[in-house]
Amino acid sequence: MILKAKNIVENRFWIIENDAGERIGNIAQTTSGVRCTVSDVVEVFPSMAEMVEKKNISIVRRTRELKSKTIDGEVYGFPTNHTPHNTLWNVKLKLPLYTKNDKSSSFYCAGYYIVKYNKLFVGEFMPKLITLQRYEYEGPFKTKLEQQERLRIMNNETA
Repeated sequence: MILKAKNIVENRFWIIENDAGERIGNIAQTTSGVRCTVSDVVEVFPSMAEMVEKKNISIVRRTRELKSKTIDGEVYGFPTNHTPHNTLWNVKLKLPLYTKNDKSSSFYCAGYYIVKYNKLFVGEFMPKLITLQRYEYEGPFKTKLEQQERLRIMNNETA
């Protein structure tokens, strides 16, 4: 039987699973060594390497799945990943604004932007209105590609 240990807390705690993917135990890094519990039997080993060798357990690294930004809505042709409420066009700043729900008072800016934080230009998607009021910015851009092209040009100008 092949046992797999999946890291739950980085370098501190693992869940042991059998071939069928059932949880059958755990491993915990302690100050006195490595504690391995399988089917209510607790064993303590001086090191992780020794425990892996004697118990024939393979350590599996989890990969973090990146959430993809799906476009749910649009405000005046600019993308958002929320369903926009209370949409309006800020004439003075020339920004498409919306809130995330009907009762919210926090406005977000639809689209892609380039914001200057401490002499560094950073790409932002749907920043809060207050962020754009406080910092120098460029935008809105309708696509991430437009934003990245302009960001590349701006970074070359400052280099």
